[in-house]
Amino acid sequence: MRFFALFFLIVFLVSIDPSSGFSLIRRLNPCRVSVASTLKLCASTANGEESKSGEAPVDEAFEPYRGPQPVEALPDIFVPQVLPEEVDEELLWVPQTDTVSFRPLCLCTSGGYYVNLLRVKGAGLLSRHRHPGPVHGHVLKGRWKYLEHDWEAQAGSYVFEPPGEIHTLVVPEGVDEMITLFHVTGSLLYCDVDGNVVGADDVFTKVELAKKHYEKVGLGADFVQQFVR
Repeated sequence: MRFFALFFLIVFLVSIDPSSGFSLIRRLNPCRVSVASTLKLCASTANGEESKSGEAPVDEAFEPYRGPQPVEALPDIFVPQVLPEEVDEELLWVPQTDTVSFRPLCLCTSGGYYVNLLRVKGAGLLSRHRHPGPVHGHVLKGRWKYLEHDWEAQAGSYVFEPPGEIHTLVVPEGVDEMITLFHVTGSLLYCDVDGNVVGADDVFTKVELAKKHYEKVGLGADFVQQFVR
């Protein structure tokens, strides 16, 4: 019954006449692209109006925003390739141990979170930890699992880690390299087998590690600032 109700609602919305002033769906007309200096798009031709030049007027829905941006807004971060193939890009990976490193993408000190690529070379146990805040992960390469769960994350997998859970990350045998994009809010609290906190990481410790590494490899401590917001 719900399916049929939803079906007839969709049919009703799609069939509404835009000229009635009650259109919830914006219909786009075919557009024409000029290879000159600007992109021109055809506006609705329902009223038959054309510009003095004989061309259809530009549809403002496809024009960039004309007004000012908030002066307090921080600049964007754009990373063209998070996994580039150039050898020099190895310098961007900040080592935490001999086999574990991270590449910062966004170190949000104003929001208390960070987004980075975590890389583990070879199999082994990474850490047992707890997150006070939520964590999102997307596996780009390799495989890994938590000892507390029966699923295994592999390339293409998405993982949501709820706040408060304690888990132990392991990269299984046969994996030469694991890379996962993690969005971590708040701290990462390292725990012993009974759940007692024995160490911690957060966006600020990530920034300090990155500063020291980039200074050491010749990029300069300020290199990390492009990722800080």
